[in-house]
Amino acid sequence: YQRLVANGLENETHLHALLDMAMIKTGASQFAEAAVLLTRLRKANESGEFSPPARLRELGTYHIALCKYELDEPAEAVKSFEEIISLFGDSSLIPSASFYCGEILFKLGRIDRAIEHFTQRIYRNARLETYHQRGVAFVALGPLEKAVTDFDEVIRRDSRSSEAYNDRGNALRKIGQFDRAIADFTVLIQRNVRHPAIYMNRGLAFHNKGEYDKALADFTAAIRLDGKFVPAW
Repeated sequence: YQRLVANGLENETHLHALLDMAMIKTGASQFAEAAVLLTRLRKANESGEFSPPARLRELGTYHIALCKYELDEPAEAVKSFEEIISLFGDSSLIPSASFYCGEILFKLGRIDRAIEHFTQRIYRNARLETYHQRGVAFVALGPLEKAVTDFDEVIRRDSRSSEAYNDRGNALRKIGQFDRAIADFTVLIQRNVRHPAIYMNRGLAFHNKGEYDKALADFTAAIRLDGKFVPAW
């Protein structure tokens, strides 16, 4: 591959060789080196070399974004992912790019933009994890009713999702629907999900409802599971 492209990128075969080299580097977790190769591929036309067709530029941009994601360069990753979304409108990579953007922006505290990207992913290719991630974003930004709706969809698609039951229960408790919240936490307890946070969360719902004896029993159960679980104290 290196000999093939040593003298420049003169045709599409050379471009594919460069992409293959980058994929090998990525597979070996050599993300910085892969990003350099992919940048050369994407900008070949700017340097006077053989201009890559749209599909190769699209792939190059996407994999640059993945490399930047792995290298913990979130701003550069978002920039490349959003470039795919804006320049390659019919790309099959847009749903994945939207999800990555949402995930990165959520971690950066840009919750409103994260929700926009999760929504775009759902619109183009609805996936379970995207509904859940958008629900978590709605918990952070509001309104909580939209978070509950997204968690409802996760549970409708996969009733085994313990995380969705717990997150929906917490959202329901915060909007005052204590009985529904208690029901969600109880489902997990009956399934023998052994985590102190589940008992603590149900205890909080009982406390909010004014059923203090039941709340105390759940807080005690949480401490018995993990005596170092500080929130239950």
